[in-house]
Amino acid sequence: MPDIAKTFLHLTIYKLPAGTFLHRIHQSCYGGTEFNPGTKGNARFSPIATPDGIAIPTMYAGETFDCAAMESIFHDVPFAPGFKSLAKSKLKDQAYSEINTTPN
Repeated sequence: MPDIAKTFLHLTIYKLPAGTFLHRIHQSCYGGTEFNPGTKGNARFSPIATPDGIAIPTMYAGETFDCAAMESIFHDVPFAPGFKSLAKSKLKDQAYSEINTTPN
């Protein structure tokens, strides 16, 4: 396996236009536009850290409510056919925010 610090990462950068409307479901201990500082979370990209172990803040949002829900509260629900259930406790301490991007 290559040394991650020496591996070139190929990225596709996409800048959202000002006024883009986003939906976000997040832990209620964070504000709607506040990044998770990287010390809490159990998602695909959180918590993550630099090779030196410094936490990288993350924020999940989507252009639809369904997208935001699938990337947060429904993330671990199996996608195979059949009955699906979700414990109500999964919704505890969750908040829903609507965000509009602004020009920088």
